[in-house]
Amino acid sequence: MTVSKELFLAILSMDSYNHGYGAGLNIDATQIGAASLQGPSDGMPEDANLKADWQTAGFYAAAYTLNDTVGTGDNQIASGTTIISYRGTDNPGITSTIDSISGASDIFNGWIAGAGGAAIPLRHAPKAARATSPAPRGGGG
Repeated sequence: MTVSKELFLAILSMDSYNHGYGAGLNIDATQIGAASLQGPSDGMPEDANLKADWQTAGFYAAAYTLNDTVGTGDNQIASGTTIISYRGTDNPGITSTIDSISGASDIFNGWIAGAGGAAIPLRHAPKAARATSPAPRGGGG
C-alpha cells in the first residue's frame, strides 16, 4: 500500500509524542514504516546535560531517517532523507506541570523565544537548534 507524503509526515509528527520524557505510549520501537528513529530508542540525546536542558525547556524533537522512498510521482521524499518531528506545546499554564516540568515552560521557553523576545530561558533555543541540526557538510579543513 502506498502512503502519501503528507500522511506519512503526519504519522511521524504523532510518533514524536511516543518517545522521550512524557511519552504518550510506552514503546521501544525504533522503526515506523519506512522511517528509522535516530539515536537511542527514546529519541533523547545521549548527553545527560542536553537531555536535562530539553526537558527543562519543554522541548522534544525526534529525528528519523527514511530507508525507502515515501509518496508518489512529484510528491515524494527520497530514501536517505532525515525528517525531524518537533512536539507541539503542551505546558502553557502558569501553574500546571507535566512530568515535573516547571509551569509555563512553553510560554517562557518557546513562545517568547519564537517571537524573538529576550526571555532568560532563551539560552535553550540555540542548544535545541544545534541538537537537531544535521552535521555540517562540504569542504572541511
